[in-house]
Amino acid sequence: MPTDDVLREVAPLLAEIGFRKRAGPVFTADVCPGVLGWLGLNAAVEGGAAGEVAGSPAVGVRHQDLARLVAEFRGERLHPHRPPTVSVQIGYL
Repeated sequence: MPTDDVLREVAPLLAEIGFRKRAGPVFTADVCPGVLGWLGLNAAVEGGAAGEVAGSPAVGVRHQDLARLVAEFRGERLHPHRPPTVSVQIGYL
């Protein structure tokens, strides 16, 4: 199943528990004011059998005030939801 098909299937399920679809394979959920829960559904379609997708999801949080400071110190434009402040591949949890 191609990656876009997987995202189309899981997006409504994640929406039911409060996640919003963002660009690419990223979903966020409001945790508390100024903090987002972050889910990246990374996938690889090469190297497996036809139609096979290998997943490597990442989970994390984004602290908006800290992200704003980092962008300011770097002289960069603040992105509304990327990157997460802290994240880890789910296989390492």
